[in-house]
Amino acid sequence: MEKLGAHRALFLALASTTLTISVASAAAAQPSVVQISVTASRHPGAAATDVSGQASPYLPVMVTAYGLLSTDLPTVFVGEVQVRADAAGHFTARIDDNALEFTSSTLDVVVSSLVPGLAPARTRLILTRPNLGALFPADLVPPEDR
Repeated sequence: MEKLGAHRALFLALASTTLTISVASAAAAQPSVVQISVTASRHPGAAATDVSGQASPYLPVMVTAYGLLSTDLPTVFVGEVQVRADAAGHFTARIDDNALEFTSSTLDVVVSSLVPGLAPARTRLILTRPNLGALFPADLVPPEDR
């Protein structure tokens, strides 16, 4: 009976060691988690915004854009795209913002992780005309009347 107890203790010790090694290996396989950062700029010659940023390597993120057309209208959904950061943690996306006709509209870009636990990153951009010299019908309305 005592021999069986010794085997059982050895088995439990080995199982505990194996479990510890497995947990440590899984933790080492996880990429280091960093904060998400984001910048946005107008895409030259188009009604689009280029978004770039940093996150953990290979992290999937959702880039979502909201627009504020005027003080009298609510914030509107402009678009979103899901991208994955590369091996260096860099990601890029392009958001088509044709819906925001007024120049001087505000575009809010929010980048959130599809993995729980990371705070979203935000940036704000005041839109300008996509093509210099082009006149949109909405631009005929004075800013104070929008």
